[in-house]
Amino acid sequence: MRIIAIRLRPACIAFSCLYAVAGLLVFIQYCFLEEMQQFTFPIGIIVFPFVHFNLNINIPKSMTASSPVVYAFAAMFAYALSGCITGLVGTVLFNFIAGLLGGIDARFVKTADD
Repeated sequence: MRIIAIRLRPACIAFSCLYAVAGLLVFIQYCFLEEMQQFTFPIGIIVFPFVHFNLNINIPKSMTASSPVVYAFAAMFAYALSGCITGLVGTVLFNFIAGLLGGIDARFVKTADD
Protein backbone atom coordinates (compact mmCIF):
# COMPACT_ATOMS: atom_id res chain seq x y z
CA MET A 1 0.00 0.00 0.00
CA ARG A 2 1.28 3.44 -0.90
CA ILE A 3 0.14 6.91 0.14
CA ILE A 4 -0.41 8.87 -3.05
CA ALA A 5 -1.84 12.13 -1.67
CA ILE A 6 -3.16 13.84 1.43
CA ARG A 7 -6.35 15.88 1.27
CA LEU A 8 -5.70 19.58 1.73
CA ARG A 9 -8.61 20.71 3.90
CA PRO A 10 -8.18 18.26 6.83
CA ALA A 11 -4.45 18.95 6.95
CA CYS A 12 -5.01 22.72 7.06
CA ILE A 13 -7.65 22.37 9.79
CA ALA A 14 -5.39 20.12 11.89
CA PHE A 15 -2.43 22.49 11.59
CA SER A 16 -4.66 25.50 12.34
CA CYS A 17 -5.97 23.89 15.55
CA LEU A 18 -2.49 22.89 16.73
CA TYR A 19 -1.03 26.32 16.01
CA ALA A 20 -4.00 28.12 17.67
CA VAL A 21 -3.38 26.17 20.88
CA ALA A 22 0.33 27.02 20.61
CA GLY A 23 -0.59 30.70 20.14
CA LEU A 24 -2.71 30.64 23.28
CA LEU A 25 0.11 29.01 25.27
CA VAL A 26 2.62 31.57 24.00
CA PHE A 27 0.23 34.37 24.93
CA ILE A 28 -0.21 32.99 28.46
CA GLN A 29 3.57 32.92 28.80
CA TYR A 30 3.69 36.53 27.57
CA CYS A 31 1.18 37.61 30.23
CA PHE A 32 3.11 36.13 33.14
CA LEU A 33 6.71 36.95 32.20
CA GLU A 34 7.70 40.51 33.01
CA GLU A 35 10.86 40.43 30.87
CA MET A 36 8.80 39.99 27.69
CA GLN A 37 8.17 43.59 26.64
CA GLN A 38 6.44 42.87 23.33
CA PHE A 39 4.34 40.15 21.75
CA THR A 40 4.86 38.98 18.18
CA PHE A 41 1.98 37.90 15.96
CA PRO A 42 3.56 35.74 13.22
CA ILE A 43 1.73 35.27 9.93
CA GLY A 44 3.37 32.91 7.43
CA ILE A 45 5.07 29.53 7.19
CA ILE A 46 6.41 28.35 10.55
CA VAL A 47 7.95 24.94 11.17
CA PHE A 48 9.44 25.21 14.65
CA PRO A 49 12.47 25.53 15.03
CA PHE A 50 13.66 24.79 11.53
CA VAL A 51 12.00 27.19 9.09
CA HIS A 52 10.05 30.40 9.42
CA PHE A 53 9.08 32.60 6.51
CA ASN A 54 6.69 34.99 8.17
CA LEU A 55 5.60 38.55 8.69
CA ASN A 56 6.02 39.54 12.34
CA ILE A 57 3.67 42.09 13.87
CA ASN A 58 5.12 43.27 17.19
CA ILE A 59 2.73 44.59 19.85
CA PRO A 60 4.18 46.44 22.87
CA LYS A 61 3.17 45.43 26.38
CA SER A 62 0.63 48.09 27.30
CA MET A 63 -2.26 46.20 28.82
CA THR A 64 -5.56 47.84 29.64
CA ALA A 65 -8.53 46.05 31.16
CA SER A 66 -9.79 44.52 27.89
CA SER A 67 -6.44 44.10 26.14
CA PRO A 68 -5.64 40.57 27.36
CA VAL A 69 -8.84 39.17 25.87
CA VAL A 70 -8.33 40.94 22.54
CA TYR A 71 -4.64 39.97 22.42
CA ALA A 72 -5.46 36.34 23.23
CA PHE A 73 -7.96 36.10 20.36
CA ALA A 74 -5.58 37.93 18.03
CA ALA A 75 -2.74 35.57 19.00
CA MET A 76 -4.90 32.52 18.42
CA PHE A 77 -6.07 33.89 15.06
CA ALA A 78 -2.53 34.82 13.90
CA TYR A 79 -1.10 31.45 14.92
CA ALA A 80 -4.08 29.59 13.39
CA LEU A 81 -3.62 31.49 10.12
CA SER A 82 0.09 30.59 10.18
CA GLY A 83 -0.85 26.97 10.84
CA CYS A 84 -3.22 26.95 7.90
CA ILE A 85 -0.55 28.39 5.60
CA THR A 86 2.04 25.93 6.93
CA GLY A 87 -0.36 23.00 6.48
CA LEU A 88 -1.18 24.15 2.95
CA VAL A 89 2.47 24.38 1.90
CA GLY A 90 3.40 21.12 3.66
CA THR A 91 0.52 19.22 2.07
CA VAL A 92 1.26 20.55 -1.40
CA LEU A 93 4.94 19.62 -1.03
CA PHE A 94 4.06 16.15 0.29
CA ASN A 95 1.63 15.53 -2.57
CA PHE A 96 4.19 16.77 -5.10
CA ILE A 97 6.93 14.49 -3.75
CA ALA A 98 4.53 11.54 -3.45
CA GLY A 99 3.49 12.12 -7.06
CA LEU A 100 7.10 12.11 -8.22
CA LEU A 101 7.90 8.92 -6.32
CA GLY A 102 4.67 7.15 -7.26
CA GLY A 103 3.46 7.23 -3.67
CA ILE A 104 5.04 6.86 -0.23
CA ASP A 105 5.33 3.34 1.19
CA ALA A 106 2.79 2.89 3.98
CA ARG A 107 3.42 -0.61 5.25
CA PHE A 108 3.71 0.70 8.81
CA VAL A 109 0.37 2.52 8.66
CA LYS A 110 -2.61 0.66 10.07
CA THR A 111 -5.65 0.69 7.79
CA ALA A 112 -9.27 -0.40 8.13
CA ASP A 113 -8.58 -3.50 6.02
CA ASP A 114 -6.10 -4.96 8.55
